[in-house]
Amino acid sequence: MLKQPRDSAREELEHLKVRIERHLVALVGSAHPNEPVLRTAVRESVLSSGKRLRPMMVDLAARDLGFVSDVSLHAGCAIELIHTASLLLDDLPCMDDALTRRGQPTIHIRYGEDVAILASIALLSDAFALPSRLPDLTGDQKSDLAGVLAQAVGMNGLVSGQFSDLRTAGRPGESIQDLNDRKTGALFVAAMRMAGILANASPSSQQALGVFGVELGRAFQLFDDLLDVAGDPERMGKNNGMDHGKTIAAQQSTSEALMAQVHSHLSNAVAALERVPGGAPRLLAFTNFLFGDPDDLRSNPSTSGALLPGLLA
Repeated sequence: MLKQPRDSAREELEHLKVRIERHLVALVGSAHPNEPVLRTAVRESVLSSGKRLRPMMVDLAARDLGFVSDVSLHAGCAIELIHTASLLLDDLPCMDDALTRRGQPTIHIRYGEDVAILASIALLSDAFALPSRLPDLTGDQKSDLAGVLAQAVGMNGLVSGQFSDLRTAGRPGESIQDLNDRKTGALFVAAMRMAGILANASPSSQQALGVFGVELGRAFQLFDDLLDVAGDPERMGKNNGMDHGKTIAAQQSTSEALMAQVHSHLSNAVAALERVPGGAPRLLAFTNFLFGDPDDLRSNPSTSGALLPGLLA
C-alpha cells in the first residue's frame, strides 16, 4: 500500500472535505428565521459532522483519471445526499430504531418520524436532479450519472440491502457479503462509476475501479460490524449494538479472523487500482489513510488507521 506521510494525507483530505462542505452548504442553504421544520431537518441532516468519504472518492478517482474540475465535487455531493437520506430511514423506529447519529439525536427524535421520512424523500429527489445541472458535461454523461445514482438506491442497491438486513438476514441462502455489497458497497461502487463517467474512462479502468469500490466497501463494512459489537458509542457518534439479532460478520467470527478478512479485501482493492493507468495514487493514499498499513491493521487493529472509529459516520 502507498506509503504517503499520514500528516500529508490528512491535510489533503481535510482540505478536500472543506471544499465538499461548501458545496453541500450551497445545495441545502443557510438557516433562516421561521423556515419550515422540514427544511431545517434537511439542512441539519446534511450538514452534521459526516466524514464525506463518498464524495471524496468521486473527486479523488476522477482526478486520478485525469478529470480536473470542481464538477466532480458537485457530482460527489449527489452521493452524499443519498447517503444522508439512507441514514434518516435506517434510524427510524421501524428500521434500526437509533437514538443518536453523528453524536446528535437522530432526526426523527428531534422532529418526528414524518419529518424524517419526508426529508429523506426530498434528499433523494435533489440527488437525482443534481446531475442535470452539472456544467460542461454531455447529455449522455448527465443521464448516465443519474442512472448510476438510481441503480445504487433501487432493488439492486440500498433498498434491497436494507430489506434483506431487516427481514432475511441469517436465513438460508442469504450471504452476509451480498447484503453488505448492496447496503454499503452500492454507494462505493457508484462513486467509482461516476468518476469513470466524468473522465470518459476506458472500460478496463472502469472495471478496475468497480472492483476497488466493492472490495473497499467490504472492508469498511466488516470493520463497522466489529465496532457495532465492541466499539465505544461516544467515540463513534452513534449507538452500538444496533445490529443485535441480525447476522453480521462480527457475530460469526473472532476479531482476529475478521481483521484477516479486512486485510484480504484491502489487498484486493489495492491490486485493482494497479490496473488503472497511473496507479490511482490519490485513491491509494486515501485507502492508506483510512486503514493504515495493512500488516499493522491485521496484527493490531486498535492502533491502526484513521478509520477507528469516527470515519464510519
